[in-house]
Amino acid sequence: MTMSDLRVFLSHTSDLDAPVNRAVDFVGTAIRVIAAQPGFSLEEQGTTFTAEDQPAADVCRRRLAGCDIYVGIIGYGRGSTVRDDPMRRSFVEFEFDVARELGLPRIVLVWNDLGHASGIAVEQSTFRMRLTSSQEVVFAGFSSVGDLRLALVEALVRFRPETSEHVSCHIEWARPAELASLGIDPTARRWAVYVRNAGEYPAYDVLATVHSNNGREDWDIDMGTIAPRDVTSTPYVLNLEIGSFNPDGERPLVELFFTVTGVRWHRRRDGSLVRTRSPTH
Repeated sequence: MTMSDLRVFLSHTSDLDAPVNRAVDFVGTAIRVIAAQPGFSLEEQGTTFTAEDQPAADVCRRRLAGCDIYVGIIGYGRGSTVRDDPMRRSFVEFEFDVARELGLPRIVLVWNDLGHASGIAVEQSTFRMRLTSSQEVVFAGFSSVGDLRLALVEALVRFRPETSEHVSCHIEWARPAELASLGIDPTARRWAVYVRNAGEYPAYDVLATVHSNNGREDWDIDMGTIAPRDVTSTPYVLNLEIGSFNPDGERPLVELFFTVTGVRWHRRRDGSLVRTRSPTH
């Protein structure tokens, strides 16, 4: 595990674990898939909450708060309920709801096997239907280990740090045509901030912080949303802010904050990329 790894909370129903379903180890497969993906580390549900001297609901919330992505693999078994939960939810349902409250991106993979559908508890059937109809999650069904492996890899791809590395920002002199379009003398010198997204997913809430090169005020620039494969975005020309940016000084440094597939990133002044749990800096 490295500091830049995305922490994955793996939640699962007990009927998908090897000790119960010896024919197929879906949970073990999911653990191996996540462990094999560069840029991810695992927080597994499997350890019991009873070992900790705190209410199970509080422990669950704390552990989920330390993660970046929720992955739920959901079968037909309901399992035990959270003892101190007034709604008497199962651990899996409780973990899903807490992940939603925390705003974590959620990947839900549902086991489809008609041979195990009979005898399902009403509460679990209702929960599965709720997951199927949710528009807030990355959702897929699976019926075999191969299906699960493929669905999980495809779901994790969009959260990989490499995806976000395609979002970049740089500062250079504004081109004459860009100056002219703003009513500025085309021969003038103005710094321009270019934000580009060469990735496959949109970048949301893009904020560029440009640091003054003459000791005056830094500027936050709200760039909005940058569409996928957008490498030709109109730059932000530092015009009215000219007092903070000496055209004869060093090139200003810039930091970038953006969200890709629900994960907030910070590209630092040196160009390195780290994740941040804060929506702003």
